[in-house]
Amino acid sequence: METQKLDEAGIDSAGVNARELLCSVLDCEKSDLPFLNDRVLTESEKAIFSLFIARRAAGEPLQLITGKAPFRFIELAVCPGVLIPRPETEVLVGEVLSWISARDESAIHVADIGCGSGAIACSLAFEDARIVVEATDLSPTAVLVTQENAGRLGLSERAHVHEGNLGEPLGDNVDASFHAIVSNPPYVPTEVVFQLGREIADYEPLLALDGGADGLDVFRELLPWAYRALVPGGLFAVELFEGSFEEAVRLANETGFIKTKTVQDLAGRERVLLSWKADATEESAAEANAKNHATEESNRRGVLS
Repeated sequence: METQKLDEAGIDSAGVNARELLCSVLDCEKSDLPFLNDRVLTESEKAIFSLFIARRAAGEPLQLITGKAPFRFIELAVCPGVLIPRPETEVLVGEVLSWISARDESAIHVADIGCGSGAIACSLAFEDARIVVEATDLSPTAVLVTQENAGRLGLSERAHVHEGNLGEPLGDNVDASFHAIVSNPPYVPTEVVFQLGREIADYEPLLALDGGADGLDVFRELLPWAYRALVPGGLFAVELFEGSFEEAVRLANETGFIKTKTVQDLAGRERVLLSWKADATEESAAEANAKNHATEESNRRGVLS
């Protein structure tokens, strides 16, 4: 009956949703349900389950009803006011961890800019014990949720959370401080935001979605700070809108990043941009090339005159 209500409301995977909601009511795992067939719901449980089904049928995201969201190898608390973690961001985290795994430092310092629920910061610290993360968010709600998730996962000593805009709360003395800077900023072009489904447009924070006319407003603001705050050879990894990559690559190169790579999400769309700052050897080579080019240009002009 409850599954039918979700089906009639047009909810995809209605049966899966109904089971998730029932597990939330009973405080059990899905694997426990077959052993609870003879369990009769109390009147209070029936009322809560009916309310949950009605909320889901109205379009409220499952994760906001249950208050939790799976992400890679962890489970996160979520609530209204923070972006619900998505599989696209798992791709971003995977790329960063893959790059970090090849480094031999005993401590890896990472900044997570715009941390939301703490999905990126907590996953990085959870999956690699060398990683220390400084996470920031403009939203007080996001800061509290990230702190809660880090504490519940036992990561508070390596995942620190700061309230403020982009890199500002990390202070002025951040030059060459981080091996990697990671961000899932607001990146949906404004006109596309209002075309999103009701589950996103009606329930998730606009502040975490709207990236301006071309989706790159926050990316533009963050680029120079990221370049300054990275160590030589450091990685800037960011999740972006699929139609923004040509301009994003141009902006990254213009800022000084010497190499970029785009990565597709699970649906085959461009989703992650990786940009590297030159290391000391590459900086010397670039300076030498620039000097040679200037000398050649000066000689050419001398011949022409």
